[in-house]
Amino acid sequence: MTSSRPHSFSRALVAALAVTLASVAPGAMVSSTAAPREAELDAAQERLAQLEREFELVVEEYNLVRDRLARIRSRMGATELVVRRIERRIGTTEDSAVRLATQLYKGGSTEALELVFSADDLGDIQSRLEYLSSSQQAQTRVFEALAVDRARLEQALTDLEEDRAEALAAEERLARLRIDIEAKVESQRDEIAEL
Repeated sequence: MTSSRPHSFSRALVAALAVTLASVAPGAMVSSTAAPREAELDAAQERLAQLEREFELVVEEYNLVRDRLARIRSRMGATELVVRRIERRIGTTEDSAVRLATQLYKGGSTEALELVFSADDLGDIQSRLEYLSSSQQAQTRVFEALAVDRARLEQALTDLEEDRAEALAAEERLARLRIDIEAKVESQRDEIAEL
């Protein structure tokens, strides 16, 4: 998800820094009045070297934050897929739960008793009771699966919201770093202009 824009921005800033530094190199500046004194030139070169180090640190931090943002966005995409999958599963499970609840409501508890009492012998009663037990377990599993999926969905949505907040913070940090980098480049240009 990383765009080429941040890379282009970094390259452009490095190029601007190189041009700025090259213009300060001894003998590169020509003045119609007089060349700056040697001490001023040395101080300016030292300051530009310091700004270059600061610039490199800010660009490095910019790249780290941009990479972190890309990882967050990737994680958000994966979480969104999980959310959609759980939502589909919940929809299916809810449909089953509604059908089951409707059957239980309509049949009531008498249906189970009728099933047991209509048995012909003791073996038939035993098999019908086992059927009722397994049926009850299956019914319980439907509702348990629904509860588990809802809990997973809530957690996934919470994770997604946290990732969105983290992504927003990273985007804001990138904007501040971009402003800081641009200010450093402008500061270097101003120092060059003063010489």
